[in-house]
Amino acid sequence: MGIRYERRYADILTDLMEGIRGVDGFYTLFEMDEDMWNGMEENYRNECLRTMSDDVFYALGGNKTLSIGNGVIQYDKDKSIIKIYNGNNCVYIVNLL
Repeated sequence: MGIRYERRYADILTDLMEGIRGVDGFYTLFEMDEDMWNGMEENYRNECLRTMSDDVFYALGGNKTLSIGNGVIQYDKDKSIIKIYNGNNCVYIVNLL
């Protein structure tokens, strides 16, 4: 299926990183707890988040909804956006156009 986008891919990844940071427990995807995540150097955490964001983007091309930590990430094809939820609250919207 794939995701249609017109923005620079690097900018989309930066937005995904910011949005994913707002999801409680997102680091459990790396099989880490909060102490392990916070114990890493910031540049390494950012690299992990960039990799996760890249993986999430491509996974959404095949599945419209992904669970991550205590949240959900959804691709809305009709609106060309990615919505990031922490629990039931939408905490970030990534515009793709």
